[in-house]
Amino acid sequence: MNFVLHPGIYGLLGPNCSGKTTLLRMIAGVEKPDRGTVWFDGFKTCDYYDIFTSQLGYLPQHFGYYPTYTVEQFWQYLALLKNLSKPYATSRINTLLKQLHLEEQRHVKLKKLSGGMRQRVGIGQALLNEPKLLLLDEPTVGLDPQERLTFYQILHELADDCIIFLSTHIVSDLDMLADEILVMKAGRLMFQDTKEALIASVQGHVWEVEAMPELQSQYALSRVQGQTLRLVSSQCPAPGARLVTPDLNDFYLYYFQKEA
Repeated sequence: MNFVLHPGIYGLLGPNCSGKTTLLRMIAGVEKPDRGTVWFDGFKTCDYYDIFTSQLGYLPQHFGYYPTYTVEQFWQYLALLKNLSKPYATSRINTLLKQLHLEEQRHVKLKKLSGGMRQRVGIGQALLNEPKLLLLDEPTVGLDPQERLTFYQILHELADDCIIFLSTHIVSDLDMLADEILVMKAGRLMFQDTKEALIASVQGHVWEVEAMPELQSQYALSRVQGQTLRLVSSQCPAPGARLVTPDLNDFYLYYFQKEA
């Protein structure tokens, strides 16, 4: 697997156990690859790991936290681990509290926060050092629709100067965010292309048809709208079925019907 990333937002898409989390862990240096090398800004990350991590922001799928720390205390602690100066850390914490709508929770202990609020705290710690490489593993889990929109806006503002690598199984996240999408299956990179190009690859394979119970068990079901089924199939699923314009969810179903 070889790929090169430049500033912008990249989506990492694939079914469970496809290797998305493992890939992010290897890039972050948490897990050592069996073979291959990660390069960043012209150097091997394993040779200059301290320099690399100073430019890295990482949100694992399940980030650890100290339940008795307040939001501010937790970020101050992580700022210390990241070797951020106290004035800079204080400024960044104040900015992130405002951006992530956590100002009222500044002095609230993490164990008392809702799951969505804790996820925002995790996002904040990844942004503390204004990273040049941001790795995000399932970052929107637990966020309500308004929080997701806030998160999308933050990433779009960062994308001009930062490589953002976002792993998710939530197709709508990538539909809203990604400049390019990397598609993985069984530890291998299947595709790397724009959303538009990936969608175009399943043109002629997405159908709408009046609902018939037997069709739902025979074909990949993309969605149900009233009495109309949207199906993904390389062949016409039933008499009267009509071709429709595909979307990213249809692309995913076409290539991962078994996993879906």
